[in-house]
Amino acid sequence: MIKFIYPTESCTLYSNYDILNTGADEILEVASDFTPTRGPIISRSLLLFSNENILSDFKTTNRYTLNLKIVQSLELESDVELEVYPVSEKWNAGKGRFSDTELLYPGASWLYKNKNKDTWTTTTPTEYDTGGGSWYDKFYDNELDEESILDFKFKFGELASDVKLDITQLVSFWNMSAIDNNGIILKFKNDTTQRCGNVKFFSKNTNTIYRPYIEVGRYDYKFEPYIITTTKKEIELQSGSLDSGSLDSGSLDTGSLDSGSLDTGSLDTGSLDTGSLDSGSLDSGSLDTGSLEESVINTTQTKSLESDIVELKSKDLHIFVENIKESYSKDGIEKMMVGVRELTPKKTFSTRMRYTSRNITQLDLFFSVLDAETEEVVIDFSEFTKISCDTNGHYFNFEFGCLSRGRLYKFILKLETDGIVKKYNDKLTFMITN
Repeated sequence: MIKFIYPTESCTLYSNYDILNTGADEILEVASDFTPTRGPIISRSLLLFSNENILSDFKTTNRYTLNLKIVQSLELESDVELEVYPVSEKWNAGKGRFSDTELLYPGASWLYKNKNKDTWTTTTPTEYDTGGGSWYDKFYDNELDEESILDFKFKFGELASDVKLDITQLVSFWNMSAIDNNGIILKFKNDTTQRCGNVKFFSKNTNTIYRPYIEVGRYDYKFEPYIITTTKKEIELQSGSLDSGSLDSGSLDTGSLDSGSLDTGSLDTGSLDTGSLDSGSLDSGSLDTGSLEESVINTTQTKSLESDIVELKSKDLHIFVENIKESYSKDGIEKMMVGVRELTPKKTFSTRMRYTSRNITQLDLFFSVLDAETEEVVIDFSEFTKISCDTNGHYFNFEFGCLSRGRLYKFILKLETDGIVKKYNDKLTFMITN
């Protein structure tokens, strides 16, 4: 399952406007430039995600990916790297804008970290005595006595692209309370010593569908289509294993030490008379047939499908999402059923329709989501979009909070077999409401 977490605060810090707050701007800017008269001109951006949202369903198997949608890039140097670090101090986003340079709204700026005008405690090498934010670039674990480098970098190529950066390790540190969640800072590598260029992203305040977010991938794949029937059978052991004849009365009968074996002179007949080990001393009842009575439970299990479901062996299949509604609630989580049938079923006598979708396959199936108007991929295929299967057929659980209200979307399905990939574009669209 896929979940999106959106930021609660965002703003940009400008070195050449060191007390300017931009907490209400629709744009985040990361830049590094130099002028002969003013030296380096640097921009860095801050993003904050609430603990309630980001840690409410934390699992070590989850994957957390930071997504930033690019607006514009100017003169980016080749192979420039965007760095992401956890902010080491609390800050306030404020309500200012870049165009409001004359009003000076309180909040985070290059010089200050909050509305009280407390300055940043710079902990990293910089050409500035103070300002520009503060962050952790390493973490020392006292219990393990080892140091971890916080190295989250995205390298731009010749063409600037949207940013997708795995920050799973950082979120795990937040979850363990090893590092306080004060958000993240975006900056160019070596932005104080070299020219890097300029890139702009949409902020949390954008009126578009391109807000920054953390994509949470939760692995919930299951393949459990079979009904398990357990049969128990009791098997009794035979009582003849130690029957009455094994130590019967004749084993030590009266004649074994009879009066004649030792004559009457040495040991008279009374010392070991016939009654000393008579036939009753180990009679047939001493180990009777009930002394080792036992039984064993033999358990067997059988697997079967529901009576109207068939497992298809063919690889030439058609798959689709069943019963798509026209609209879904943004707060809803739905179990989406996936139909599977043979593309060209054989003509046979059967009580089932040839084109029924009540089938299953053991081939790997995946889903993704497209914006139906722009054809942009909103949720891409991954191990976290693998389609599950239960006794009712194939399905996937979908959280519609990932999608924006008022937009049309559609599902794309994918089948993988023997290195061959087939995609199925479902033309039915749906809208997010409420």
